[in-house]
Amino acid sequence: SLAPLPMVHPGTVVRAGGRLVEGVRRHLSRTAATAAAAAAGPTSGPRASSELNWDHDVTVVGGGVVGAAAAIRLAESSIFQGSNIGVVETRPPPGLEEALSPATPPDVRTYAMTPGSEKFLRSLGVWQLLEEAERLQPYSAMQIWEWGGDGYMRFDSHNHAPHEQQHLGTIVENRALQAALFHRLKELEANGRVTLYCPAQVASMSFPTAPRGDPNSPIGPARLRLVSEGMDLDLTSRLVLAADGAKSPTRQAAGIPTWGWGYGQKAVVATVELQQHTDTAWQRFIRSGPIAILPLKGPYASIVWSTDTAEANHLAKLSDTDFVKALNGALAAPSEPFASQYLPTPFAMVDSLLATASRAARLTGDQAFESAPEVCAVASRRFALDLSLSQARTYTGNRLCLLGDAAHTVHPLAGQGLNLGLGDAEHICEVIEAAARAGTDIGSPQHLISYEHTRKLANLQMMALLDGIHRLFAVEPGPLRWLRNTGMSVLNAAPPVKSQVVKFAMGGAGGTRKNSSPAAP
Repeated sequence: SLAPLPMVHPGTVVRAGGRLVEGVRRHLSRTAATAAAAAAGPTSGPRASSELNWDHDVTVVGGGVVGAAAAIRLAESSIFQGSNIGVVETRPPPGLEEALSPATPPDVRTYAMTPGSEKFLRSLGVWQLLEEAERLQPYSAMQIWEWGGDGYMRFDSHNHAPHEQQHLGTIVENRALQAALFHRLKELEANGRVTLYCPAQVASMSFPTAPRGDPNSPIGPARLRLVSEGMDLDLTSRLVLAADGAKSPTRQAAGIPTWGWGYGQKAVVATVELQQHTDTAWQRFIRSGPIAILPLKGPYASIVWSTDTAEANHLAKLSDTDFVKALNGALAAPSEPFASQYLPTPFAMVDSLLATASRAARLTGDQAFESAPEVCAVASRRFALDLSLSQARTYTGNRLCLLGDAAHTVHPLAGQGLNLGLGDAEHICEVIEAAARAGTDIGSPQHLISYEHTRKLANLQMMALLDGIHRLFAVEPGPLRWLRNTGMSVLNAAPPVKSQVVKFAMGGAGGTRKNSSPAAP
């Protein structure tokens, strides 16, 4: 989906996958060793420190979706009654009334949210605000197909999702979601449960070092210095949750390195107008990368077109008319069947039979292939985003925990980045609450290590899956192309297998969640 390599040697796929598998192996080894060391020593005392009057038990740096959700969850927790959660954000989102007004056009930045993320946001009182304002668009079906053959996959909530799920996922606008989260934060601030430092920037920060002989008992607080117009403030905190993005200044200040790679591609993002409304999410893999169409309210949809950097820059500069023509052409271009004469005879026979069955399936049944809706106009500005994969070497430190993009970024082909981040937020809140109930130091690595182990493993698994899919569809010639296209045909013809794939995907983003959703384009 998002690598510049239209032609990839199969060995490249193996080596790249091996790097991620090795990352999982090293992670499991490190966390097992750390957990054993933690278990061997005594726990630190309740909120142990040499300073009793710290400004905040928890300070969240970054008031975006992930950081705000974590702050709301902690502020609403009964275990933190009488405490105060700090939230530092550089710029406030638009007001709730403006963001949710029917007169406000769709935001160009959108997310494909899983039912697991929906459940979490609903528990915070955020989802209901979007629901009442009708700024949500559920999708009940998803279709994936490619240029290199007749294979395709079609999923729908009626046939493949658990009975309690009425849709596969929901498309949410960033602006509306941010506004709803900040509205809840302001309500909690009015009740004395949250202190908002917005707009404000962290000018400097420092984290304590552990005393010799007891690496699980950090002494002293995390210290932050905030600056804003007319404000220069020093804060102390038992724990800092860093949710300040992929280039996280907090992570850099803590000296935590990252690893990963760029895909040499960009994603061109825009809002478009369709000839008719759809509640299906569409994704087509073409030679240069995937094109996703995500439904919004009314005739609108969000498109994400991932391609090599040169083409992305070209697409971003086209006139609206020429861009619509290029987009419709890429979506409607006929597939190019694999030349079966290059296959060994038994495989060629299988290919012929599967091609016949695939063409028949395209025409019949409730899983029949459907043509993507035609785009008739561009309804927003266009912009291009660089695509990359990254992972922090560690998610935790003394009085520090990384969340969301500050800890990891993934290939966007399945829209799982924010869902992973909300999984981080939900899990760290559970870990913090457990430590607080036990009367122990919430900033101690002894307690944070369980977050590191659980979330890093879940995130590495999703990273490996998405990177593997990307590289598989980047392969143009040879047997791998035939295998992926044939695999789609076989999968689409096996409803029980499709249901298992959906079930796996529904748990994939949240890692520990039992009620998540399939990956959306």
